[in-house]
Amino acid sequence: MKTGVGETQSRVNWAGYMALAKPRLSVLSTLSCTVAYLLAIVNWQWLEFIWLVLGTQLCAAGALALNQCWEHQSDAKMERTRGRPIPAGILTAGQAWVFGLGCALAGLLLLYFGTNAMAAGLGALTIITYVLIYTPLKRITRWATEFGTLPGALPPLMGWSAATGDLPGMAWLLFLIVVFWQLPHFMAIAWLYRHEYAQANFPMLPGIDSAGHRTARWAMVNACILASINLLAVIFGYCGWFYLMVVMALSTDQLIRCFQFMQQEDKDVAARALFFSTLYYLPIIYAALLIEHWFI
Repeated sequence: MKTGVGETQSRVNWAGYMALAKPRLSVLSTLSCTVAYLLAIVNWQWLEFIWLVLGTQLCAAGALALNQCWEHQSDAKMERTRGRPIPAGILTAGQAWVFGLGCALAGLLLLYFGTNAMAAGLGALTIITYVLIYTPLKRITRWATEFGTLPGALPPLMGWSAATGDLPGMAWLLFLIVVFWQLPHFMAIAWLYRHEYAQANFPMLPGIDSAGHRTARWAMVNACILASINLLAVIFGYCGWFYLMVVMALSTDQLIRCFQFMQQEDKDVAARALFFSTLYYLPIIYAALLIEHWFI
């Protein structure tokens, strides 16, 4: 009986550690990094690529775990987050700290020894800005969301620097695409969970915008900037006709969703539609970039 209980507890803990790493979010960071690497690489190196993927995934998992260490008391107040490992009692805060720091350190070491110092430095900058600046800012100012886009957009720079040791214009355009993609995405989330954020004392924009007009307008402004940045990639000659067609279709779709968010009385429905549109926006952009780079 004791052995069975121990095995069950072990399975529960492993599930808790997996949840702490938030693999769906960390995979997005790894995807952004990987796409940039594939766009930049000239002389393919499998081992370098593997270390980059593993290192980025571990850095993202570590940052997300450490974020939950800071916020576990707030997470316990919100329905959408109270099932996370620490507030749910699956893991202690101490276990989570060890796991987060271990993942972050292991990821940085893999990046440093497996790719180069620039990629590792950008990985460290991602963790520091996300955990030590963005996380505490969330309790201080509603502008924390905008600042949080910066660490979220660093993985493309990590991937490009790992491939070339340099950061040319296209790398920075990828950075800007991810920055401004995040804002319509997060404005939709902030509106949908505005009551929970208010209950946990997070000063989000919808907390001071009960009608949702400012939140929707801000989503639209950033969607327009995102569309313009994508067009700059074509204007500067980094991308061609295929990418242009994909971008025009996606940008039109997103701008329509933002306009509906601005105009519809039932903003929950419109925000949910905008949120789901952002989920396929970035993967399709990445696919278009890779198809054009490698096959057209």
